[in-house]
Amino acid sequence: MIRRFTHSPVAAACGLLLSSHVLVAAAANVEITPPAGGDVQINGKVVVPALPSTTGTQTGVVCYDAAGTLVTCPASYGATGPTGATGATGSTGATGVTGAAGPTGATGATGATGPAGATGASGATGATGVSGPTGATGPVGVTGPTGATGSTGAAGPTGVTGAVGPTGAAGPTGAQGPQGPTGAQGLQGVQGVQGPVGATGLTGATGATGATGPAGTGAPFGFTTRMALSNSNPLYGYIVGSGIATSPTTQLLRVPASCTASNFRVTTSGFPGGGGGSATNTVSLINGAGTSLLSCDVNGTSTSCNSSGSASLGTTDLVQISVNGGQHNNSIFYITFTCQP
Repeated sequence: MIRRFTHSPVAAACGLLLSSHVLVAAAANVEITPPAGGDVQINGKVVVPALPSTTGTQTGVVCYDAAGTLVTCPASYGATGPTGATGATGSTGATGVTGAAGPTGATGATGATGPAGATGASGATGATGVSGPTGATGPVGVTGPTGATGSTGAAGPTGVTGAVGPTGAAGPTGAQGPQGPTGAQGLQGVQGVQGPVGATGLTGATGATGATGPAGTGAPFGFTTRMALSNSNPLYGYIVGSGIATSPTTQLLRVPASCTASNFRVTTSGFPGGGGGSATNTVSLINGAGTSLLSCDVNGTSTSCNSSGSASLGTTDLVQISVNGGQHNNSIFYITFTCQP
């Protein structure tokens, strides 16, 4: 391999330092021929005496010290120069003219119709209408003709009895007339003779006197309510008055004074249990928490029921009537009970 150096101050200086391996010729290039497979290496300093005063330039960067010794260039040499100072901000331009308003967008599609509201509670059953007048009685049927009477025989000896004429056909039965008024009540019968007085039985031992009960604070007062029912379950009513609801929170009332409720009784306008069926209607006095205080059942063909129990009520307790189960459509329930202060 042959390396060639052009005539320059740097190449001339390197050639003088390596004169032991170079043939000098005036006004000629210096060639260095390394052995086969080798290269040119310079151990030690490379000094170019005339280098500090030169002003020539070559491709690339060459660094040297004050004595003309070649040295490694700093890493910043050849790097991009520092960024110049930012120029002054230009003044803001005038605001442009506002553009014309765009056309109005098309109206959006109408939203879907919301779901239908819940069906309101059924209204109370109206009162039974007045019965119409009794229809007129039909005409009495025509009476059939009377049969002809046989001729009487001549006076004198009794002649042969003439034949009996045929019986006339019976006329049609007339319509039944209206029922006559009820007769006056008959006189009371004579009181029977009093029987003899029986012998007096032995006097039983006197029972122990019971404990004295607490003194009452006033007369008992009663509650009556009327419920014209539908087929909903369960139904709720006030403890006084009338009206029904399907919500357990709308019919609650309070008693006017603390008392003990008893004599709970229910009567109905028909057979709410199905007229002989197995259905059962449970009628209860309940508190605000839905707990039954007094109750009884109307079953099958029965039209009433009673409760023998009792329950204490305070002036802050909320109570109402409930009917649950069975068939009670178009039936009227009458509920009563008393409360002893």
